[in-house]
Amino acid sequence: MREQKGTTGKVMVVRGFGTVRRAGGEDIEAAARALAAASVDEAVAAWITPDEETRARRGAEAGQDIAAWLDTTRRSAEVLLVSGDDGIAGLAMWHFVDGAGDGDGDEHADGPGDGGADAAGTDALIRVYGTDGLARMAQVREAVGRRHPSGVPHWHLSQTVIVPELRGRGLGGALLRHHLDRVDEERAAAYLEASTPRSQALYERYGFLALGAPVELPDGGPRLQPMWREGRSGLRPPGA
Repeated sequence: MREQKGTTGKVMVVRGFGTVRRAGGEDIEAAARALAAASVDEAVAAWITPDEETRARRGAEAGQDIAAWLDTTRRSAEVLLVSGDDGIAGLAMWHFVDGAGDGDGDEHADGPGDGGADAAGTDALIRVYGTDGLARMAQVREAVGRRHPSGVPHWHLSQTVIVPELRGRGLGGALLRHHLDRVDEERAAAYLEASTPRSQALYERYGFLALGAPVELPDGGPRLQPMWREGRSGLRPPGA
């Protein structure tokens, strides 16, 4: 069963299981817990911090930093939540990029503490990634930033995750459909980086196509496939 109500603040019923909605201030702590749990086995997170136990511990210990970052992010981006049996099952973060940048991609913060040059921001990064992971996090940002399309406005799906025990129920697709409805109504384009072949296949089902060669992270890291969805916009990045 699927129900939609308008473009702004609409609610989608997903197979009678959960709903997709915009995150509010009251959701932040639960959303932070879901993000930490869902990121434990995420491909890029696993490359930044190879030890799974360490990733899980750092995510739990950095709960307040993640919550603060999400609360800030939702004020300048679309942070969408999908509900499960007992609360938040996953989330997606969309940022609008006006295309007027200098070719280094959009400038939003991609994780807790990003964009903060002060001591508090540095401490937050260390709690989430550890001192050993900071260099790798910087490598990821630099690599994807070089490939991020410039010169054309678009929505960027910077992150989407579902907690492990609730995967395979169509919730990731529900998060995609919810915002892509808006993207199509706005006649806009969309961009993302797929971190696994499975996620790439999902995005292809929703109209995304590979944009150039994958971004290859060193030391056996994941291959991140840039993907573009022209949709109803008719827009393509320069040179594509």
